[in-house]
Amino acid sequence: MSQVLYELPPNYEQICQAIPAVQKNKAIVFVYAPYIYSPAGIELRPDLKAHEEVHVTRQGDDPQAWWDEYLVNKDFRLREELAAYQVQYKYMEVHYDRAKRRAILSSIAKDLSGPMYGGIITKQQAIKLIKNGVTA
Repeated sequence: MSQVLYELPPNYEQICQAIPAVQKNKAIVFVYAPYIYSPAGIELRPDLKAHEEVHVTRQGDDPQAWWDEYLVNKDFRLREELAAYQVQYKYMEVHYDRAKRRAILSSIAKDLSGPMYGGIITKQQAIKLIKNGVTA
């Protein structure tokens, strides 16, 4: 399990330049492998930790190359987030009751369909893709 640091990631300025919506959301969690960053000091729920661990793994030994692609390629960003949200949802299926799953799924689908990830799918599409484990 990756260590969580309560500070900004090393490439925060680069992220903000590419995705201005980041600056409006103080509760955002970042990964710059091998660390998970929670600048607002928020303790991560176990399902969110599962999500972030996907990013740690996929960034591998070259997190900057991953971020360079993530920040310019909306399709790559969607694929990466979808892979992480699918793992998060699988965690929720095992550990959370239906009401909690539904509430979190609605929230993460809203995020996935929103400006942070380029607004390239609808919330309903996001729900379907997350639940069904289908790649975009």
